[in-house]
Amino acid sequence: MRTQDTFFTETITREPTKGQIYFSYFLYAMMFISAAAILLAFSLFGVPFAFVAAVVFYVIHFFYKRNIYLDFDYALTNGELDIAKVLGGEKRKHLLTVNCRESLECLAPLNSDEIKHYEDMRLKTYDCTSLDEKAAVYCLIAKAEGDNGEKIRLYFEPSRDMLREFHRISPRNVKIIDNV
Repeated sequence: MRTQDTFFTETITREPTKGQIYFSYFLYAMMFISAAAILLAFSLFGVPFAFVAAVVFYVIHFFYKRNIYLDFDYALTNGELDIAKVLGGEKRKHLLTVNCRESLECLAPLNSDEIKHYEDMRLKTYDCTSLDEKAAVYCLIAKAEGDNGEKIRLYFEPSRDMLREFHRISPRNVKIIDNV
């Protein structure tokens, strides 16, 4: 008898902070100042330096802007959670995979008593949240594939359906089903 496959996917968008936006404006300003220096001092010896500075600030801004606009894709397929980071809507980078059937130790809301037990532990931490203060953030403690069998701490924002599936997979380790 074949069991039915389960698949849940969700995308969380992390908006840039005010500091990141201000730094982006600073880089724009430095590009324009460098370009203005090229135009004003066209006949002077400072032109090569100003041109190089303008190009350098442009390249820095290009990569910086791509890294401050983040999306996180969560995919839960047959008990296996995959998390990917999407940079600037273009470049997708796989972060981690957790086999929740075998290695899920705890999944609970971020400020719950169940998670307090793990606060003092030195665990590799992944923050895959939107940084929105109103969002329901959960903490998952498990052994991730590819992290040498060490426990990891994952902050993320699963949907209600995804939480129900986590509870179905590992009811003893998921402490959240009463409000879902």
